[in-house]
Amino acid sequence: MKRIILILALLFLSLSVNAVEINQLTINIAVDNQGFANIVENYDLQFISPFEEADFANKTIENSSSLQAWQADYDFFYPRFAQNITEISPTPPIKISFNNEANRLTFEYSLRERFATLTSEEQRSDFFIINNKQLAIFLDTSIIVIPENNTVRINIPQNSEIDTSKLPEKAVVSGNTIILSGIRSNSISIEYRVMKPIAPTSGELIQGLSGIYVILAPILIVLLVFAYIKRNELEEKIETYLVKHSEMKTRKEEEIDVELD
Repeated sequence: MKRIILILALLFLSLSVNAVEINQLTINIAVDNQGFANIVENYDLQFISPFEEADFANKTIENSSSLQAWQADYDFFYPRFAQNITEISPTPPIKISFNNEANRLTFEYSLRERFATLTSEEQRSDFFIINNKQLAIFLDTSIIVIPENNTVRINIPQNSEIDTSKLPEKAVVSGNTIILSGIRSNSISIEYRVMKPIAPTSGELIQGLSGIYVILAPILIVLLVFAYIKRNELEEKIETYLVKHSEMKTRKEEEIDVELD
């Protein structure tokens, strides 16, 4: 009897370990103009029974947004682009949520270091590269393997141009998004450039106005000093001008009155 109970317990434990499976893993990586990234990992899950699904829903409440708690409960759950929590930026904070209807677990975080490396800067554009190091999680005996049920979407800035010649054959480019799925490659190098705006930025405008002020300020001071020194002469000229034009106006009014009579 004890042996049967032990066997059932071991069977239950083995089933519990495999009670949650990943049907599809979709990773969205948004890279900004400086090369830093915000990452959203979406796990579409499958449960062996309604009981396991209910248990998982309870775990989402217990674990909340604690990465350590989730990792302690589920082996499949970990940041694909950070080897440890110190590589994750504290701002914005980690977000972990579960959609019961879609059975989708969502994990959102940002990296402390640049995801894309700045290789060179030119007057009109900055050049970046995302190399094999960032895709190390998919390395399998020196070959990068992204399975069919894994999709990596890398969204680079809108004002960018992608060097498609460096991408693997099955990579898909849609606008400013590179889609990687079902790929086996010795190397994946994503190179692109971010175009710089032609119009000056607000900071450049302020700097320009500051420069103009530095130039005009001494001139304005000289003019004010000159006006103060010549104030008596200027007052006489102004007074003479007003008197002269006042007399001219009076004469015109008299001429009009005469014509009316």
